Amino acid sequence: MQNRLIRAVIADPLNVFRIIFWNLKMLLLRLQGKKSIVYNIQMDYFFNIFEPVYEALKTDKRIRIYFACFEGHQNLRSYLQTFLPSEELISSLISPFVYFDLFITSEINGPDFPLSLFNTKRVQTYHGSGVYPLYTKTDVLSRFDTHLAIGPQFVEFIKTLPHSSKNPNNYAITGFPKLDAVFNPSAELVNELTKLYHTQNRFVILYTPHWNPFGSLHVLSLEMITTLAKLDNVTILIKVHNFLFAQYKEDNWQQKLNRLSEDFPNVHFVTRPNTQEIYPLGNMLITDTGTSAAFEFSLTQKPLFVFYNPEWFSHNQHGEVEKDIIDTAICFTDIKGIVRYTRKLQADDPDLLTVIAAQKQKQDQLVKKYLFNPGCATQAAVEVIRKELRLNG
Repeated sequence: MQNRLIRAVIADPLNVFRIIFWNLKMLLLRLQGKKSIVYNIQMDYFFNIFEPVYEALKTDKRIRIYFACFEGHQNLRSYLQTFLPSEELISSLISPFVYFDLFITSEINGPDFPLSLFNTKRVQTYHGSGVYPLYTKTDVLSRFDTHLAIGPQFVEFIKTLPHSSKNPNNYAITGFPKLDAVFNPSAELVNELTKLYHTQNRFVILYTPHWNPFGSLHVLSLEMITTLAKLDNVTILIKVHNFLFAQYKEDNWQQKLNRLSEDFPNVHFVTRPNTQEIYPLGNMLITDTGTSAAFEFSLTQKPLFVFYNPEWFSHNQHGEVEKDIIDTAICFTDIKGIVRYTRKLQADDPDLLTVIAAQKQKQDQLVKKYLFNPGCATQAAVEVIRKELRLNG
């Protein structure tokens, strides 16, 4: 606690007065019989994870919601201000010293937890369908009071967490609220993106590579995209995992992707944070082992292709979801393979269409196995949060 307070004061001595101001603000809310929530956000796309829950809760006049912005992400506040009023934003440097009623986050590495002396409820809402990254984060995740479980794989993990509280490892069966929109995409947004990326009457390939070193971006390089881009009537939307830029700064991936989109008018480097927005545009998805995109796209029951590299499994444990995704997907190991599949799909090759029909059944089974409350997770999460705040109705 002392070190965090020192850092906040060194960053700006006025933070002392800001902490006092915010605590007085929370006291006033309590006196009015209202509850406060702070969502700790460190990456721009984490907003989309909480967005449907936020939209549902903000209509409740008994609740005030705030967003604690990670100070290490300089553009995050500017991005959030396009969606949120400035008065709902608070620096993560001072938010731990403010007594909110409920703290919620999707962050698993280093959330800006509230001080332990506060009686603040701590809720974890996860940001992916797989659990393989979680088993190395038990020291962080064991500090939460309640976990919003996306599927049975999360329940299994949560039960393994070490704990010291009287009510250990509490979880709620909610599902994944951000995926509710995949079942009912916004026609207005689809039309907007269709115009933005010029996908009308085009065969659209969605490419969502993972940042890990065993993925297609590192093994096959951008040659795969340049080859696919030369096919007839093809438009390619590339949406990479944000961590790619931080993990491989020396490779200048952002510069490379920008240059690629300049060289090929039918290739678009998607910088919008929310990957699921582009799912309705795609005729097919190409992705890697380890991404949630393969699972999420399965909700659409459109053709799914995954670059298969067994090295990924030799370096990651607890990959049951990922193994089932490999079994569901049409896998390829080289550029020739994915180009061949794409051409066949464009030509409505009957043999490939038979495989895709079988894949749809597997996609349905995959979703049923690993996702709670498909299509109605937002309401389930809202009910849990209201219960944690001791609000009825």
